Amino acid sequence: MTATADKGYEFVGWYEGSEKKSTEAVYTFTVEKAVTLTAKFRKKQATGETVTVQAVAEEGGTASGGNEEAEVGSEITVTATAEEGYEFAGWYEGETKISDENPYTFFVEKSIRLTAKFVKNDPAEKESASITVTAEKGGMVIGGNPSAKIGSKATVTAKVSSGYEFVGWYCNGKQVSKSAAYTFTVQEDIVLTAKFKRKKAQVTVNAIAGGTAVGGAKSIDIGSKITVTAKVNTGYEFAGWYQGNKKVSGLLSYTFTVTGNTTLTAKFQKKAIIPEETTFTKNKFKYQILDKEKSTVLLEKGLDKKAKQVVIPPTVDWNGKKYTVVKIGKEAFSKFSKLKKAVIGKNVTRIDKNAFSKCRKLENVIFKGTKIQKVEKKAFRQTSSKMTVKVPKSLKGKKRDKLLKKLKSSGMSKKAKIK
Repeated sequence: MTATADKGYEFVGWYEGSEKKSTEAVYTFTVEKAVTLTAKFRKKQATGETVTVQAVAEEGGTASGGNEEAEVGSEITVTATAEEGYEFAGWYEGETKISDENPYTFFVEKSIRLTAKFVKNDPAEKESASITVTAEKGGMVIGGNPSAKIGSKATVTAKVSSGYEFVGWYCNGKQVSKSAAYTFTVQEDIVLTAKFKRKKAQVTVNAIAGGTAVGGAKSIDIGSKITVTAKVNTGYEFAGWYQGNKKVSGLLSYTFTVTGNTTLTAKFQKKAIIPEETTFTKNKFKYQILDKEKSTVLLEKGLDKKAKQVVIPPTVDWNGKKYTVVKIGKEAFSKFSKLKKAVIGKNVTRIDKNAFSKCRKLENVIFKGTKIQKVEKKAFRQTSSKMTVKVPKSLKGKKRDKLLKKLKSSGMSKKAKIK
């Protein structure tokens, strides 16, 4: 496969997708599968080296556009202007014709002397003229004719690209028509240029109660991108960007391509008030949140009445947060007929009334901590007469005796022993 660069460009390489396969313009390979290869080129860059570009004219006209210090790789334009009674015959380097274009634009490669040549024009003998049409960015043109009959009617037409509008037909910098379809009488060679400009649009943003909106534009090019942003007030949430009754985006910052005049409304709605949970169930215990900031809970109820043993944990996790179990609630384990053993978590400070009442087989209570401050009356009423209580070794002397006294005052058997 062979790649050939146009004038003013240089070959970069052969690519399969984004992978460069070869830097050789002539690339030979073995076909193993279907493959699509793309030849990539780039404009030659100016090198900083300067050369002389001369534009001169023979009899019949003038030439302009030369440069005594033109950079190699740069682009330059030369223009020939015919005098009355003459017509342009081409650009020559020596005796070699380089181009019929006028103006003529090319990339500088070396010092060059270009000569504009002209021939006499006998109006009586000339029967045709050339119509050249060009288009600036924003559209395309049709209607050019290299040999239009002098005296005939000719029409050139400009077609507008999306997002642009037609400005007019121009000849030698002067507007000759505002109509996209321009009809005229052919009199001489003519170069016509169709000019276009970007259409403009207005983007308006509004906001209903609950927030504000910014980012509109009074005048913006159609086809360009714009971002509008909604800001939400406290107590509200964003409902979306709407164009009329149609929701176009749910993003606070919405970027879109402008296609015409647009009015966008940022809509908001009040946040729903969700009642905060104050109780939850975990591991067959029901808990009640006492203080959310301090992260403390009450063990409100045991849910397994057939349990033979209950272990009150020091902490419990709920919804990603750790809570400290500080109390055992009223009648939390009352009438648990099969309960024999209760382990009280190290952070419990209080056992409420009837918490373990009528647990007639309960004969072993273990305290994991020393923080217990209050055991309400009847908390251990009608429990086993063989009750033994185990406390941490750090609980000694008077503190130990004081706890035993509290337990017996709560209805625990007078025969209860503490270990």
